[in-house]
Amino acid sequence: PLVLITQSPSSSLNVYIKENLDVEILEIIVNENENLDFVREIDIAQNSKVVYNKLQLLNSTSNLEYSYKSDLSKEARLNINLFEFGSKQSTNLFNTDMNKEESSFIINGLIRPLEQGVINNKILTTHNNKSTYSNIDFKHILDNSTKAIFDAKSIVNKNALYASAFQNSNTILLSDEATIFANPHLEINIDELKASHGATTGTLDEDELFYLQSRGIEEKKAEKILLSAIETVIYDKISDKKLKEYIQGLVGEFHE
Repeated sequence: PLVLITQSPSSSLNVYIKENLDVEILEIIVNENENLDFVREIDIAQNSKVVYNKLQLLNSTSNLEYSYKSDLSKEARLNINLFEFGSKQSTNLFNTDMNKEESSFIINGLIRPLEQGVINNKILTTHNNKSTYSNIDFKHILDNSTKAIFDAKSIVNKNALYASAFQNSNTILLSDEATIFANPHLEINIDELKASHGATTGTLDEDELFYLQSRGIEEKKAEKILLSAIETVIYDKISDKKLKEYIQGLVGEFHE
């Protein structure tokens, strides 16, 4: 995979992927600056697949604005895996126009702010051609006074016959002060499609916690096991095993 380590307070990056390629990218954002501003544009040619992994490891004083726009050709596939940790406030804007048939856009997110941090993900996906596919799946783990915002809108226009558009947000609240605002939204202008959206919010399963504790596992460790199982759902979206282990290792060091 191509590895990008972003340390400057602001940057713009344009990526063009030629036809019939299979590319994996890891962008690591580690920065002590208070204000960060990034713009990313990616164009994918016909029959190419890109997996874009974004790992954010920021301290509790950082403010980040991240804007991402993509253009997908026929049969192009874009998978984005977000691992968002830390920051005082982060705003991530994703805008994808699916103008060519059989293009595919998937975005998975694992969101864990620090202390009183706020992480806002706003995702707009527009289906403009037939047999296009989008799937948005986010897991939020919120503790202390942290807050997450999940604002996903998928528009399926009249020319997008047989499109598929899915959205899902799951949140675990670990304190009474943590807050989630989840707004999955579908705007459908045709009948011939597959689509669904949903959002769930809750705490760790008490029966599962009790079961682990009844096997001699301390409460804090039992909670960690259950949270790890939730996180694994997103980590497993990384196809490269070594890359998955590398990302998990960096996250482990960040939380030490």
